[in-house]
Amino acid sequence: MVCGLEFVDIHCHILPGLDDGSPDPETSVSMAEIAAGSGVAAICATVHSLGFGDGYPRRREIIPPEVYSGALRFLRRGLRELGIPVKILTGMEVYVDGSFRRDLERQLYFPLGGTKNLLIEFPFDVSPGEVFGAADAALRCGYTPVVAHPERYFFLGDEPELSDGLVEAGCLLQANKGSFFGSFGRDAMEAALYMLGRGLLSAVASDAHSDGVRTPSFRKIASYLTEKTGAETALRLLRDGPARLCGFDPSRKD
Repeated sequence: MVCGLEFVDIHCHILPGLDDGSPDPETSVSMAEIAAGSGVAAICATVHSLGFGDGYPRRREIIPPEVYSGALRFLRRGLRELGIPVKILTGMEVYVDGSFRRDLERQLYFPLGGTKNLLIEFPFDVSPGEVFGAADAALRCGYTPVVAHPERYFFLGDEPELSDGLVEAGCLLQANKGSFFGSFGRDAMEAALYMLGRGLLSAVASDAHSDGVRTPSFRKIASYLTEKTGAETALRLLRDGPARLCGFDPSRKD
């Protein structure tokens, strides 16, 4: 189900050298080529807000906006020069910790594509109360919380029905494509399938970190979702929903 460039990936660690994703410009270019070859038209460059690498997190301070913006301009320019037809949009995978509320108020985070939709993540052993609390804080500051890979949090792996409550509380949910193929374990796969079956997901994204193992290719997930749910739902999760979340318009200029 690849019909030209139409998919939108709202979770991808494609910026070089800032976190545990792409380590260098060559890898970033390769990732963009892989994405374009599988029908991806736009990617949100969702660097980890704390830029962690080997540790989790590596820093306690957020990546400075000028560092992020500089890396974004560098990659955009490189892809234009090489003629790779993938638009790179802003974004950040915000790690929720004790500074989250303060930094929300200081507007230090990059939402998806310049919207007010903010991709947030937690430690995998986070409690339900902490997720609901962070969602409430984001909403109070005028952001819509987009919970990254909820299926990977242990409490939802144990009780996936709690994801219904997250949506009712105002969260949007983004599943990782790899979760549907067991890449993160059986519990994550079953939780992702529960959310898919219940219609709770707003987007499925790559959460790609490289051009080798966790890549930004949408080819396999597009075929899987089309076969399992039909083309309409597949396009909602891979194109229309993600495009709304990041305000993507195919005619826009970087």
